[in-house]
Amino acid sequence: MRRVRYYEYGDWPDRVRAAAPRGVDVVLDSVGGEVLRQSLDVLAPFGWAVVYGVAAGELLDVPVTGLFGLKTVAGFSLLAWRAAAPERARAEMTELAGHASAGRLRTAVHATFPLTEAPAVHRLFEERTHRGRILVLP
Repeated sequence: MRRVRYYEYGDWPDRVRAAAPRGVDVVLDSVGGEVLRQSLDVLAPFGWAVVYGVAAGELLDVPVTGLFGLKTVAGFSLLAWRAAAPERARAEMTELAGHASAGRLRTAVHATFPLTEAPAVHRLFEERTHRGRILVLP
């Protein structure tokens, strides 16, 4: 499945509607605010918006009627998970750390930079062209 970042374009809701006239079934949103409001507008009936971050600094500025139309908004937060089930969270994080230390988890590394090149790292983040992790070494 190809991941398209339509939100990088000012007219992205129109582009989504052109590509999917009936709307989209799922929106994964880590921005919130205006992007989430526009995402709800392009959801198909019975569509889901899954929120997992609030980079915009606000979650939802949507009139209640914006949630009508057979749409579901769900969210996920590691902090809420840890607060709701601390023992389970601790056990699962310990298991995850065990997998990481045993080398069973892998991640793609896009680039490695020395700390002295921090401005280049910021530029790479702002360009949003990287795939994988960016390591900054002391």
